[in-house]
Amino acid sequence: MALTQNYLILTVTGMLNKLGAKYGEETEEGSMVGVRSGSICCFVFAASFLCLQTGAASAASTDVVFLGGLTVTNTSGCTNYDPNHQFFGGSYFVPVVGSTNGSNSTLTFHSGGALGGVEGFTLASAAFTSAFQPVTGTHVYTLAGTYPASVKVTSQAPPIILTTTQKVSVVGAVQGFSFQPSCVVNFTFSGLRDLQP
Repeated sequence: MALTQNYLILTVTGMLNKLGAKYGEETEEGSMVGVRSGSICCFVFAASFLCLQTGAASAASTDVVFLGGLTVTNTSGCTNYDPNHQFFGGSYFVPVVGSTNGSNSTLTFHSGGALGGVEGFTLASAAFTSAFQPVTGTHVYTLAGTYPASVKVTSQAPPIILTTTQKVSVVGAVQGFSFQPSCVVNFTFSGLRDLQP
């Protein structure tokens, strides 16, 4: 962890020095002096990221949510919208003993762009399994609505998520993706624990 913190500090410092130089200001090597309003948003972002990383071990929340990347590995039966081989931001939320997660399981696909959309899938009162289970699909893009779908998780590493688990890898499939009953989307998800309280 100390190596990661030092690397982040050096990265943030280097970035701020470059920003200061870009805006015609001098900065001392290894300092964060001289950054004006034109780059203050970058400073705030970098400082927030650094605080999250260094304060991770002391996060008070017992929610166990994973945020990361989701890749569609292949599809079948997707006629209106085919997300084959696309990359999405994603989240993964399942029941975890000792957490405040509750009994629902949720998987989300977040697309990018100015009108980024979300396909979310919630299984009420259960954990995802290796067999397709009926879920509520939620679509938010230029319109919002819910639809029936099914989700299965064929592998999850680690196989049991604890309140101390920091990362997860998931392989699974969604049937009925984006209002398309015959559309099957196979995916992989890799996520890190969201440590915000």
